[in-house]
Amino acid sequence: MTASRITLGVGYGTHDSAVCLMSDGNILMALEQERLDRVKGSRAAPVAALEIILRETSLTLGDVDSIGLPMRRAAQLTRPVYDSLDFRKGAGWARKSSIEEINTTRRVRRLGGSLAAAAKPGTRPQYFRHHDAHAASVSGVADTADMAILVMDGIGEIDTVSFYIGKRNSAPSCIRRIRYPHSLGKVYGAICRHLGFFGPSKEGQVMGLAAYGEPTFQERIAQIVMNFAGDFKVDTSYFRLSASSARHSTVSDRFVHEFGPSRHPAEAISDLHRNLAASLQAHLNETVLNLTMWLTEETGRRRVALAGGVALNCVTNGVLARNDGIDELVIPPYPHDGGLAIGAAALCAWNSGQTVHPLSTSRLGPTLTPRSAISAAESAGLAATPIEVSQLARHLARGQLIGLVNGRAEFGPRALGGRSIIADPRAHQMRLRINQAVKNRDEFRPLAPCTTVEAAPTIFGLSGPSPYMSRSVSVRSDWVPRIPAVVHTDGTARVQTVSEDDDPVLYKLLQEFGSLTGCPVLVNTSFNGRDEPLVLSAADAIASGLAMGLDGLFLAGNFVDLQWR
Repeated sequence: MTASRITLGVGYGTHDSAVCLMSDGNILMALEQERLDRVKGSRAAPVAALEIILRETSLTLGDVDSIGLPMRRAAQLTRPVYDSLDFRKGAGWARKSSIEEINTTRRVRRLGGSLAAAAKPGTRPQYFRHHDAHAASVSGVADTADMAILVMDGIGEIDTVSFYIGKRNSAPSCIRRIRYPHSLGKVYGAICRHLGFFGPSKEGQVMGLAAYGEPTFQERIAQIVMNFAGDFKVDTSYFRLSASSARHSTVSDRFVHEFGPSRHPAEAISDLHRNLAASLQAHLNETVLNLTMWLTEETGRRRVALAGGVALNCVTNGVLARNDGIDELVIPPYPHDGGLAIGAAALCAWNSGQTVHPLSTSRLGPTLTPRSAISAAESAGLAATPIEVSQLARHLARGQLIGLVNGRAEFGPRALGGRSIIADPRAHQMRLRINQAVKNRDEFRPLAPCTTVEAAPTIFGLSGPSPYMSRSVSVRSDWVPRIPAVVHTDGTARVQTVSEDDDPVLYKLLQEFGSLTGCPVLVNTSFNGRDEPLVLSAADAIASGLAMGLDGLFLAGNFVDLQWR
C-alpha cells in the first residue's frame, strides 16, 4: 500500500498567519494562528497552530513530504525601491522599509528552513508568489479548470492585482499583473483611516457606513483612481502610500484640502463622512467590475473566482454576482491572507503531480467534543447539560442571545455556524443590543442572517446557495419588516444559506425556529469581541460569553446557562 503524501502550507510574513495540511491533495485541516494567541490578524509564526493540527491529525513533521510558503524573496525586497522613488517620503522612510522587508524575508526563510529540517529527509521548502498562492487557494473549494481568477489586495510582494487562467491539476497561469503603487486595497485603507477608522475591522466599518450616504464624491474619486479597460491608475499625489508593512498608507495634504480634515475616531460621523464612504464604495464597485469584465472578455471564461483581501467586500461581490456577464462567482471562505496557507499547499501538491480535491466547507479547524465542553464548563464553575435542538430554538424565540460552538471551527474570518453568536432577527432592538452592549461596535454595522437553502429564495434575492456570506443580496420587500435585525439600511443582507449536508445542527435549528415562529432565519454574527479573533475552544467561548453578557452557550450538544451565574 502506497503511503500518503503529506503537504504542509504555511502562511507567514504578513497578517493572518496560518497553516494547512493536505494528504494526497485532500485538505485535512487548516488553522489560523490568531485563534490561539488571541491577536486579531496575528503576524506571529504559526507554530502553535501547526502543533494543534499535527496533534489532531496524529501526524508529525517527520511525516511531511513537501512544504510551501507564499513569499518570493527577490520580489519582496523590491518594495523599498518603490518607496524610495517617492521623494516626499525621504530617506528615513525608505531605510526603515528596507530593514523591515529584509527582516521579514529572513523570518520566513528561517521558518521554512526549520520546518524542512524536521520533515522527511531531502525536503526543501518551496517559495511562491503571494498572489499565485491566493489564486491557488480557490482550488480548496472549486475545480478551477475553466475559471478566470482575479486576485486583488493591498499588496503581495509588489503586485496589487493579478489575472489568472485556471488549469486542470496544475497551478493557475497568470496572464497579467498590476503593480504598486496602483492598489485598490491601499487606497481603500488610506481613506478608511481618513474617515477615522483604524484596526483590523476598518474596511468592514466603512463598507457598512457607505449605505448611509450618497456617492456625491464619486466623480472626484474617479479622477484620483482612474479606470481604463482592464486597468486603473492611482494619482499618488493624494496619498502617502507605503509598500512596506512598516507603515500604514494614509491620505496626503492634497486629499485633506479637497475632501476635508481627517476625522478623529471620537468625532461624530457627519453626512460628509457618510458620503465619502458611499463614494469610495461605489467607485470600488465600478473598478472591480471593470477589471472582471476585462478578464472574462480576455479569457472567454464566464466562471469567475476572486481571492485576496478586496474579495472580502461583500457589497462589491454582490455587484459582480448580479452582472449578466458572469455565469458563476466563486469566492472561497478564506480570501484573506490566511488562505495563502491553503494556496501554498495546493501549489506544492501540484508540483509533485497530485490532484487537489476541493471541499465545499469552511469547517477545517479543530473539533469541539462534548467531553471537552463539559470539562471547560466545570472548570469555570458552570453546569453543562445536554439539550435538544428544539429546546435551543425555544431559548432563541424567547429573545435569548446564544453563543454557538459546534463541531469543527471555521477557517477564515466569517462565522458560519461553528463559532457564532445567534439570535432572533425579528426585533430591531436585537441589533442594537448586539452592536452596542455585546460587541461594543458601531451602531450602523449590519448583522448577517442565515437561513436554510430551501427557504432562501423566498426571503432574499438569491438564485442559488450562498454558503460563505460572501456577497450582499436584496431582502424581499415582504420580509424586510419581519427580520429588521438583519436588514441593512439599503435593504440588503449578507446572507448565509445552510444545507443539511453543510451543518446538520444549524440546519435543524433553523427548521425548528421556523416552525415555532414562522421565520426560518437567525442572526448569525461572529463569536468574538471588538477587534478580537473568533473563539476557538470551549474555554474561549465561556470567557467571551461571560464578558459579552450572552444568555447562554450551546457547546457541542450541551447548554450552559450564563445568566444563572
